[in-house]
Amino acid sequence: MRQVFVFILWITFVRGLNAGERIAFADDKLSIELPGDWRKSERNPGTTMAGWESSDATASVFFQKMTINSSAEMVDILNNLVDSFVANEGMKVNKVDQHRTGEVNGSDKKYPAIYTTLDVTLRAKPKDFDIKFYLFVFDAGDTQYFMQGSCVKPIRAFRENQMMSLVRSLVVKK
Repeated sequence: MRQVFVFILWITFVRGLNAGERIAFADDKLSIELPGDWRKSERNPGTTMAGWESSDATASVFFQKMTINSSAEMVDILNNLVDSFVANEGMKVNKVDQHRTGEVNGSDKKYPAIYTTLDVTLRAKPKDFDIKFYLFVFDAGDTQYFMQGSCVKPIRAFRENQMMSLVRSLVVKK
């Protein structure tokens, strides 16, 4: 009987960490489901339209509305974003994964997206540290958006799953 109680308690705890709340942002045009241990981030105010981070501050996700030529191809936008990481003297890009295409769910249709990941060493004092960045560009019909996720390395499997769940949970509402 005690084992059953401990098992139920464990399941409740694990679900609590992964249970999400759907949050609308960008004037209710976008929504995302946050893991249970994530909170609104106060970092990058003014440069992002929305951002959240894990309770231990080892992972985060931020959104920006793209202010570029609306006729630009998403692959060019993503390449420019990767180039900006490479050009940043405060970091060393160790690896750029192959670009992948996908779709973002919408209330009425699916929207095109492209993404990649970067393994980066941030040059910080007194010690450098490694981060994995998740770069995701998507076209929501009349506006293009950029989502940047990041995780301090080494990344535990549950955190990697959270990051991918965040991406998959994104919905464009019309």
